[in-house]
Amino acid sequence: MSNKERVLVFGANSYIASSFIEKYQDTYEFIQVSRQKKKQHIFFDFLKEDELNLMIDQLPNNISAVLFAQGINPSVGAENMSVEHFMKMMKVNIITPSLLVRGLKNKVASSTSFIFFSSISKLKGSYDPAYAAAKSATDGLLFSLAKAYPKWRFNQLSLGLVENSPVHREMTDDFIERHTSHMHNNELVNVDNVLSMLSEMIRNKNMHLADIKLDGGYV
Repeated sequence: MSNKERVLVFGANSYIASSFIEKYQDTYEFIQVSRQKKKQHIFFDFLKEDELNLMIDQLPNNISAVLFAQGINPSVGAENMSVEHFMKMMKVNIITPSLLVRGLKNKVASSTSFIFFSSISKLKGSYDPAYAAAKSATDGLLFSLAKAYPKWRFNQLSLGLVENSPVHREMTDDFIERHTSHMHNNELVNVDNVLSMLSEMIRNKNMHLADIKLDGGYV
């Protein structure tokens, strides 16, 4: 039987989550959940909350940390905004994670760390208003969940543009320059710094209701 802390990772196929799993595979025991039907993944779609309990039934007990790394990249500008797109953003980032926290109460340890991701877009805005709104809403969500479940820890990472992430790779040169010109030393966020902070958030029992900004001091 493994003595490793058990970490549940939603969005396990995402750039940051998959990098975290690869780097810390000898440190933690990972339970991977994603929309990809891989052998080592439990399938779950955040847009299908009616399948939530079926997914939870497949999880082991005594989970030490829950990482919400699922997401939808910004893709729709204000002129093309739709109710459907806005609801998808809110479901994936806010609604389904809230239902999951409630649903996991019999699966997690007493001092479990729930980790969310926010974005610099909550301060500077985004060309996709639904994305910025969803990332802004995590602030209030964390404090609300902490009141409802006082034994657990709730924290989030608010990220700037991460180097070599899919969002970075899909950006045009002028968009990248626009970002880096506002960041310290014109440098994008290094993914290794994100990964080490995630591990700290899992292990540091005094870290609660923290919003850690890794955005290069974007101004």
